[in-house]
Amino acid sequence: MAAADIIYGLAITITAVYRLYVIVNGEQNVRISTWDCTIRPAGFLSRIGLQLTSVMNVVVSVDRLIAVALPIRYRQLDRCYAIKILTLVAVFGAKSLTAMFFSTYYTQTSHELNATKYCSGFPTQFWYDFYQNTLLINICGYVSVAIYIGVFFVYRRVKRQTAPLSTSSHNQQMVEQQQRLTVTLGIITLSTLIFFNIPYTIIAVYKLLNLDTPQPTLLGIISRFSAIINVVLYVYRQKEMKKAIWALVRCKKVATLSLYTNSTF
Repeated sequence: MAAADIIYGLAITITAVYRLYVIVNGEQNVRISTWDCTIRPAGFLSRIGLQLTSVMNVVVSVDRLIAVALPIRYRQLDRCYAIKILTLVAVFGAKSLTAMFFSTYYTQTSHELNATKYCSGFPTQFWYDFYQNTLLINICGYVSVAIYIGVFFVYRRVKRQTAPLSTSSHNQQMVEQQQRLTVTLGIITLSTLIFFNIPYTIIAVYKLLNLDTPQPTLLGIISRFSAIINVVLYVYRQKEMKKAIWALVRCKKVATLSLYTNSTF
């Protein structure tokens, strides 16, 4: 989930730097094709970042549900479990990215000079917009919230049942780590709902109704808060994840212990 937020955050940063460069050089009105906008990192990274963020919200919610409902079984899961899940997400991302390129490339007007270097957006076919904005971003977002509501109630029930059994210091430490992580991810899920899913729901509904979205710039800015807030929450609440996230940013190997003492993801 942190990786998805970093991809989305990186896309936002690249977009800001690119547009600033274009404005400084006075090229914001230079005409280019929408396909040229699509193949720029600022374009495709932002869209795939949006999609991966939504999918990982569901994956993490299901993972937490397993962790709190079947704690003993969950502790027996090894690194292969995480690798399989993340591989499936990576394959999904690659396929979705490929579909995005094809749906844009074969759009009738994609090679006409009907966009500017500012690249405020690029068109895809209707089915892809519906798939991304409605099915992935919105439905996945609300499904993850619904699952996490279940996580909360299961967590409370299991906590009452297992509290008297957590006697050893090692077991107590593991329980506390899982409890802290569960609360952290719950806060992140709520943050994603407010700053990510709701703004995109408004945009998607108005787009489906073929109406002008009210305050689209403001909604776009609010939706970008999610990636920043989530990373800050990870670092603030999960101190041991600082090194792991920093290693992820630098594309370095992450120590296994820093990941597996807290969460598979």
